[in-house]
Amino acid sequence: MLINRILLILSLVLLPVVLKATPVFTLGNEAYQNRDFQQAINLYKESLKTTQSFSQYFNLGNAYYENKEYGQAILAYERALTIKPGDAEALGNLKKTYEVLQISPERVGSIEFLARMFSANTWTCIAIIVILIGLIAFCFQLYTSVGNGVVKTIMWSCMVLSVLLIGINVFYVSQARWGIVFKNEAKLRISPTNASPAMTLLPEGTRAKVIKTKETVEGFVLIKTLDNKEGWMSMEDFELIRS
Repeated sequence: MLINRILLILSLVLLPVVLKATPVFTLGNEAYQNRDFQQAINLYKESLKTTQSFSQYFNLGNAYYENKEYGQAILAYERALTIKPGDAEALGNLKKTYEVLQISPERVGSIEFLARMFSANTWTCIAIIVILIGLIAFCFQLYTSVGNGVVKTIMWSCMVLSVLLIGINVFYVSQARWGIVFKNEAKLRISPTNASPAMTLLPEGTRAKVIKTKETVEGFVLIKTLDNKEGWMSMEDFELIRS
């Protein structure tokens, strides 16, 4: 009897230590494997409070999908793709989720297609390298007075690439204003109050741009959808992709 009590006390003392030592993300994976998707969601979200990675958002999206929370799944996949753009598996799961909701994702323009090949940080590094090469070529041309065609080609190529990189940078800045409606039949209202009548109901997974990026009114934000519907949305139903 005494031994049982000692073992019980030890388990109560050591269990929190063991759980703390076990990465929360790993516990989330175990819950997912056991098909306890709600617990997996809770654990993945807890792990995101300390670090953010592609795997965390991707697995969170999978858990939301299996839990039939498709709007939240889209939001998680989109966030995963901001870290690892162009990932085939994430793009495939995102497309599958849109198909379940019977929503057609927006068409991707040429700049956006190019931008999604790398993350924002990678494009920043590329921009710095291009600028440095252009400056070196310019200084070589300026101080050596050598009319080298190769140097001029490098210099002008860097200038053209710089313009393209500016376009990609503008795309990433604009992307910071995009978000996802993650609740079904979310009300798009005329004014920022719950007493205001709804203009329309938006399905979960709807992508929309925030018109006022830093201004919220009593928990509401002004948004515009891809089909040009504009109105106020509760922040309880909508989140920015880049939060």
